[in-house]
Amino acid sequence: MFIFIKAAWYRLSSLIRLINPDRPLFSKPYWDAEQQRLTIEIAILSTVPVKVTMTGWQQGIEVVLWHNGRAERRDPFQASLFPIEFFELPLLQPWTDTLPAHVLSLLKRYVYNPLGFLQIIRHDRAAYELFMDHPLLFMMLYQQAKKSDLGLDWLVGQCQHKRRQIMQSCGLPSEPAAVKLLKKIVFERVDFWHLELVQALFKCDYARLSHVPELSERMLRTIIEYPSLLETRLLQNWQDHENHTLIQMSKDIRLMQTGHDGSRRHLFEEVRSCRHLDDVIRLHDRLVQLNNFTIADDVDIDLPFPEPPIVGNGNIIPLTNYAGLLEESQTQEHCVASYYSMIIYGSYYVYRILKPERATLGVNIHKSSRGIPVINLDQLKGWRNKAVGDEVIQIVKQWIEQR
Repeated sequence: MFIFIKAAWYRLSSLIRLINPDRPLFSKPYWDAEQQRLTIEIAILSTVPVKVTMTGWQQGIEVVLWHNGRAERRDPFQASLFPIEFFELPLLQPWTDTLPAHVLSLLKRYVYNPLGFLQIIRHDRAAYELFMDHPLLFMMLYQQAKKSDLGLDWLVGQCQHKRRQIMQSCGLPSEPAAVKLLKKIVFERVDFWHLELVQALFKCDYARLSHVPELSERMLRTIIEYPSLLETRLLQNWQDHENHTLIQMSKDIRLMQTGHDGSRRHLFEEVRSCRHLDDVIRLHDRLVQLNNFTIADDVDIDLPFPEPPIVGNGNIIPLTNYAGLLEESQTQEHCVASYYSMIIYGSYYVYRILKPERATLGVNIHKSSRGIPVINLDQLKGWRNKAVGDEVIQIVKQWIEQR
């Protein structure tokens, strides 16, 4: 068994530099132009030298580790020795220059296992064509082969099938609409955890997205978190830069449609008629007015809330009962009163900000694996959800960090 670290190489390089920052990661690079073979010695924690040889594109992309004269050919399903960022290093340039520009361009976006991908697509023509035509589907297939230990022969065999069959092999719907939708998904940079987003999307009513020309990561995340938006006309006029506001509006409306007793009102039905973000904002504001002046019969407005997760100060004041929460919501003309149930259940808390400007702060409360409360800033808004200045943002962040 070779003495080398098989984790992702960027972790190894970071570890080496922490222990001995003056020691270079690589030494003695040698490029054999005739054989298209790069040889480099790796400065790892072992005192025994370890060398890597990599052949160029024309020679078939073979990666071999040498240790004490013994060779281990790297399996394409093993963790890549080098992250894609290392392809920019000058000592790798002679080898990198052998790669076709269009292949290298895709590898810089689909970064999961660049060396493994290169070995596979250079080995098999069908795999190459799938990677070039539908890199996200290729990545899904690679992950399926690795996760289920199906091997290289299974993977390259699947690459020869139609896209619908490949989708099915990846555990995804095989309808033509699903194949087309997968190709519309555009990530700026794709790693393995993006595949979980894709799988989550296909658990939604994805057929409603057939008319969408492109699915960005932000749009995809919003739909997964708020699948009710699939039933709206907003998708026809979706603007990526509006995502944050749309998510917040949707969250607020969803809260306002839930009564204090857990009953559901049908307020979200009206969202289905909205065509643009401005329509959602107007609906939100109207529901805020309705919600702020409607007190549920079963709510004791003076009943104290749980203890605030962070003690307040002269300018950051915890709202400790429903009366104070409702007053804040009415004064600031927003829907913070609808967070009542979350506060009662201990997953949220609201504070009144007096200086340096008037604002309302909402924090999420989570439990860590050790049961310790973790506080995250959720909202910091002025009157009618207006943005606040940088000064109040910094003051609030410092106050949370000092906890």
